[in-house]
Amino acid sequence: MNVLHGIARLGIAAPRRIIAVALLVMVGAGIFGIPVTKSLSAGGFQDPTSESWQAARLRSEMFDQGDMQMVIAVTSDAGVESPAARAVGADLVRQLQASPHVADVTRRGPRRRRPRLH
Repeated sequence: MNVLHGIARLGIAAPRRIIAVALLVMVGAGIFGIPVTKSLSAGGFQDPTSESWQAARLRSEMFDQGDMQMVIAVTSDAGVESPAARAVGADLVRQLQASPHVADVTRRGPRRRRPRLH
């Protein structure tokens, strides 16, 4: 009898016990994990001794560039080339550039189709 067959037989023979054990494990993991949220940063773990952290700090201090990036996509039912979509995109870029919390804004337009070479 293989292991999976044995687990399946146990689950069929005692389903309430399996559910009770699963709930106890879940509660235990929750109790164990609650204090961890106080130790974690919102942007993830950063090791101050790693080269990537030191490079991010250097980039932030010398070039005013943070290591957190955000991509915002503007879509429209009329298409991204429509005047309404372009106006919303331009307004969004202006607002972000005016924000003191934003270091850099790069605007990308729709990709142009390259002509096919025959």
